[in-house]
Amino acid sequence: RQDHRNISIVAATPGDPRTAYAGDGVYRTIDGGTTWSERNDGLAGVEPAALAVTPSLPDVLYTNTSGRGLFKSNNGGQSWRSLDYYSGGPPRKHLLAVDPDDASRLYMGGQGNEACALKISEDGGDSWREVTFTLPISLAGQPCMVMSVAVHPSVEGRLLSGVSLDVGVGHGAAWPSFFYVSENDGEDWAFAGPAEPISGVHQFAFDAGDSGIAYAATLGTGLWKTADGGQSWSRISTFPGVTNVTSVAAHPAVPNTVYALAENQAGSGIYVSTNSGGDWNFVTDQSGIQVMFAPPGPGAESYALYTRCGALVRGVCRSDDGGAT
Repeated sequence: RQDHRNISIVAATPGDPRTAYAGDGVYRTIDGGTTWSERNDGLAGVEPAALAVTPSLPDVLYTNTSGRGLFKSNNGGQSWRSLDYYSGGPPRKHLLAVDPDDASRLYMGGQGNEACALKISEDGGDSWREVTFTLPISLAGQPCMVMSVAVHPSVEGRLLSGVSLDVGVGHGAAWPSFFYVSENDGEDWAFAGPAEPISGVHQFAFDAGDSGIAYAATLGTGLWKTADGGQSWSRISTFPGVTNVTSVAAHPAVPNTVYALAENQAGSGIYVSTNSGGDWNFVTDQSGIQVMFAPPGPGAESYALYTRCGALVRGVCRSDDGGAT
């Protein structure tokens, strides 16, 4: 564990088991979390609220910041420059996604200029255009915000998104929310329910064994699942008693295995299912706000699991045995 008081985001480097980034500012480890170095040149006075590593160019990073918009690094976080772009609304952690096959194609949620829209860049963030989401007729005309977006790692063209109605009061996590799916790189979006709105859709995770299965963490209505590529969704009723799910991570190499982190409710902590959400086991009460996987290191067989440590002793925690220690 590396102590740091205000860690709120963690990002792994695809293909590099020892390199990861954490946000309280931006810090990088190249030895699996044993030591960390500050990577904040160009970020003075800003607070990173999201980190994204480009899958095909791991030295290219993006951070969405509170109040200052989007920044980019081309050298593993050694230096940053402002892209002079602000997505609108709060800089939530999963508003930003980088296409795994096209390093210059980015997706950004937030508020649109005139409608509910996702922003797309095709030049690494230097310029952006908006793609509009069409609400159901009963909701037409209501302001809304794209709260989360995720690109499928193996199904070309497929993206999932969580969209919330901006009701103007309270926290965005409680705004009425719905699922959307795109099969053409975010150019067109289809409403995917559910029939009754749920709370904010915070994060998605894709199953390693079945390209149609994905999971969604919501901030108040529990954990959700699709088995048909995002066309329809149902709540995982077996998830044990906690509705505020802050993070979900599917094992990248083991089918049907998914971890979920739920906090601020009785029984908070990390849970795991090895049968696509049918049954769950409690893993640890090391309750942070995010859980993610990093690939195994040289000579290792298992993936590393990262999370922010619990509320009493904050920092980044790493497990090499599926969360047992």
